[in-house]
Amino acid sequence: MQTAGIKPDEITYLCLLSACAHGGLVNEAWFFFDCLEKHGMAAKSEHYACLVDMLARAGQVAEAYEFVSRMPVEPTPSMLGALFNGCLNHKRLDLAEIVGRKLIEMQPDNDGRYVGLANVYAEVRRLDECRDTRGEMERKGVKKTRGYSIVV
Repeated sequence: MQTAGIKPDEITYLCLLSACAHGGLVNEAWFFFDCLEKHGMAAKSEHYACLVDMLARAGQVAEAYEFVSRMPVEPTPSMLGALFNGCLNHKRLDLAEIVGRKLIEMQPDNDGRYVGLANVYAEVRRLDECRDTRGEMERKGVKKTRGYSIVV
């Protein structure tokens, strides 16, 4: 693009960061994130979300958690959801608990947030906390969405 004289915009960088996240290209993602600012653009929430997703997918969940805590933008539920899933996939259930609690705080009517945290507690055999989380969901009137499958 640069040799052709085409100036990348914020969407271009968003696509690059997303591709890096899905391809496990951690160093490249940081390079493009730095380029974004060098080209005079301010990173937006979506750019930060891609970096959180990239770190979580790469198993660098502690780094992702630290990154979220020092970002200049407020974390969104989708950002924290990506981090939560990364914690689960890479068996960092200690961080999954912290992130899961924050997600419930942010989205108290989202049944999936309670179920996710309850599953973390069940995984580590903290069954009282698992029951408490399910009970909290019930007390708040949050109903679990039924799952279904279709066989084609």
